[in-house]
Amino acid sequence: MFLCFAFLSAVPLLAAPSKTLVGTIPTGPDNPRNSEGDFIRLRNGDILYVYTHYYGTSPNDEAPAYLASRRSADNGDTWTDEDEIVLPNEGKLNTMSVTLRRLSDGRIALFYLVNESPSDCRPYLRISDDEGKSWGGRISLVPEPSYNVVNNDRAAVLTGGRILVPVARHPWNDAGSRPGIRRRADIFCLISDDNGATWCEGDFAPNPDEIMFQEPGVCELSDGRLLMNIRTDAGSQFFAYSSDGGESWSRPMPSVLASPLSPAVIKRIPGSDDLLAVWNPQREGVAGRKGSRAFMYYGRLNPDGTELLGRRFLVSVLDSEEQNWQYPAVLFLDDETFLTAFFSVEKGVDIYKVRIPRVTNLFNGKDFTGWTKCVWGQKPGEDPEKVFTVRDGVIRISGFEWGGISTDREYSDYHASLEFKWGAETYGKRKEKARDTGFLFHASGEEGSCKGRWLWSYEANIIEGGIGDFRIAAPEEPGYRASCRVKAAGDCRIFDPKEGENVTIVKHEDGPFRWWGFDPDWRDVPGYRSKNEIAKPGEWTLLEVIADGGAAEFYVNGTLVNRVTELSKTSGRIQLQSEGAEVFCRNITLTQ
Repeated sequence: MFLCFAFLSAVPLLAAPSKTLVGTIPTGPDNPRNSEGDFIRLRNGDILYVYTHYYGTSPNDEAPAYLASRRSADNGDTWTDEDEIVLPNEGKLNTMSVTLRRLSDGRIALFYLVNESPSDCRPYLRISDDEGKSWGGRISLVPEPSYNVVNNDRAAVLTGGRILVPVARHPWNDAGSRPGIRRRADIFCLISDDNGATWCEGDFAPNPDEIMFQEPGVCELSDGRLLMNIRTDAGSQFFAYSSDGGESWSRPMPSVLASPLSPAVIKRIPGSDDLLAVWNPQREGVAGRKGSRAFMYYGRLNPDGTELLGRRFLVSVLDSEEQNWQYPAVLFLDDETFLTAFFSVEKGVDIYKVRIPRVTNLFNGKDFTGWTKCVWGQKPGEDPEKVFTVRDGVIRISGFEWGGISTDREYSDYHASLEFKWGAETYGKRKEKARDTGFLFHASGEEGSCKGRWLWSYEANIIEGGIGDFRIAAPEEPGYRASCRVKAAGDCRIFDPKEGENVTIVKHEDGPFRWWGFDPDWRDVPGYRSKNEIAKPGEWTLLEVIADGGAAEFYVNGTLVNRVTELSKTSGRIQLQSEGAEVFCRNITLTQ
């Protein structure tokens, strides 16, 4: 669970799409895999993208590959569709893992790996004096045979000109019946202070617990320190810090980026102290390496990376359930947009143009600025029974009267999140029944349009045993419509993306689409919990609603619970319900 505290100005309702697929490098005959790469802006304004092009019949990591390129002459909107060979295969196995960097003297550096054998993989450097038209002689960064992993888009040129290349060195392991490289790597940086002519090695990052460290990256922070992120098998990226230019590192510790065994890219956002991260999220309930890399997030971190301010999907369940996306690269186009590319073995490389995420804290922690109260039987803004109050950064919704608090602004295309926790009280016709409230989105109409209590809207229901159920809070006339893939279980329609049939509803009376773990024997009693319940009694629960065009996904504590498509409404206000149950809410944010 992450907490969100940042406040930035909201993005206008009719802003450009948050992401656009601008290029694809597909696989094909004699080209079984197109793999990780990197971008660089050339002096004529063109963007060069160099990537690993596999040839032959095998997509395996050790199969033959060379470096190829594509170009864009229109700021990344379109790309050439024919490869240019940048470097032929220089290894007995392959040549791979590209980083492109502008050196302090203006030349372009091309870092890459040459894979000679299962025990010998080393980084090299070539420099171009003519904007990538040709490349100078090969410079070895590691002279002795050893197995070193340097991922794409990894080398860092610091403010003072020092070059760092973060390395995962995998020692040879003779133990056991199958000798080979040790999966757990030693993590350090190669360092050059003369524009790449000579190199030395920094200290290993401490690893007293012998965690599976692999594939590091480095980012220079606004305060001059360095942040290193490390791929691990411990459920998250680990972060370490350096105050001496990468020569030594603090002990790596778990970070706010929950992640499978997969690398991330982290860079400082132009014109800001904040950081941008692109990474594979940890997917609860999805087993296997392929499933765990099926999604790709991008998000905004605070200046030292200790807080995840907000996140969004680059690739979500709505886009792909099966692809194995991995190894992103990032190029900032300006202080508003960036390019990112990543690949799947099955599909190839996808290139996206993406708006840098902006995070709005909808609740300021003090009062209801930016919100309007609506209580049954009262004029908008009036709340004589104090149904809605604020204390210590938390909203208390008493539930004593039915109603809601609504944002004054409308929003579209966002990743919303809030944390909630039940109180003890229930009232009225919900007395001694399951605690109930809801997150209403794409809301419209006058205050109290729906049954005198709420706005017309879509609802991510928050009810004991049914957190993440979907409802339409409107009659048919306002034109709300939604579809979901569901299976029948008694009188229930339960979300089932694999075997369900597509069903459409147009009004509240059509009933809900239940989340995938809903118990068909659910009873309307306080404290009800199904066997698949994700929320934990007495603890804060994270609800996320991702509204993306005509679709929406609901997540509870990071787990996808429901998904609806064919939404007829794609924008509107946001409303939190009061519906007969005491509930507390905090950290209500919108990432656009």
